[in-house]
Amino acid sequence: MRKKATIMAAMALVMAVALAGSSIAAEYWGTLPSLKLGYSVRSEGMGGAGLALDGDLSLAGLNPAALPTTKGLGLYTNYTSVYATNGKFSLVFGCKYFGIALDVLGATDIEITDEYGAIIGVGDYYEGNVALIGGYSFKLGSMGFVSVGASLKGLGQFMPESDGYGFALDVGAIGRYDIGKVGLSAAFVLRNAPGIIWYPTSGPLPEAGTKAAEMSFLDIAYAGGIAAHFFDEKLLVALDVDSARGLSAGIEGKVSVLSLRTGVNWWMDRPLSFSLGAGLDLFKGARLDYSWTYLVHMPDRHRVGLLIRF
Repeated sequence: MRKKATIMAAMALVMAVALAGSSIAAEYWGTLPSLKLGYSVRSEGMGGAGLALDGDLSLAGLNPAALPTTKGLGLYTNYTSVYATNGKFSLVFGCKYFGIALDVLGATDIEITDEYGAIIGVGDYYEGNVALIGGYSFKLGSMGFVSVGASLKGLGQFMPESDGYGFALDVGAIGRYDIGKVGLSAAFVLRNAPGIIWYPTSGPLPEAGTKAAEMSFLDIAYAGGIAAHFFDEKLLVALDVDSARGLSAGIEGKVSVLSLRTGVNWWMDRPLSFSLGAGLDLFKGARLDYSWTYLVHMPDRHRVGLLIRF
């Protein structure tokens, strides 16, 4: 059993290092990925790490393989303050084998400029996606499991005088093996495989009459993560490497109904960011989450999330 767990952890570590050393710098798509925001406030409090964590509905938006590891029917929703916008709202609703996720970012009174940079008006900007998530898990003896999942996303980008529509497919997997009170888990996610977005053939973005204005294939993004679980989930340590979000590392400790989190995120194109977070267990498996992220290049970011189990 120890040999199996060691092999799984070693493979995950090799995968993460390989991703970190790659030259891939693909974004998921649009403004939402450029802000490097995920669905989970819990993950954000750990610096963005958490791909290899299980049993949490909020993580299904990051890795669809997390959905089959949950129990019962649940709803997770959160709001994020984002500089110069009305904020970002997202939710995940589902049960063990099927769910739906929504992610929306909006901004009003955005300045519209011509090709010379002159302001010619103002308009509203909205961007979002809705995803259908499905998955399945199976046990590895009495000490472990493997979970796989997929997420089919419908994409929308609505700008003054130009709209975009598309779809993308994400696939993911999580494997976990427990040795006594210590668990080791690894995860892998492939995003935009494939991903396509269409723009109108008229309008300022992109240039009218070009092929890019009609259809664009989205860059494929890769992500891998490992996590260690101690003392019956009372202490968690997670490390993720994401071709779009960079390197994230975080830790979570739980005492009674209170969880405390901290983490860092770093990537070559952005300064180091630092996060703090907390979670409070409520009635019947419900949980209230909060995270604060310090960003060198932007104002601090605050997020609030609520998990409800039915």
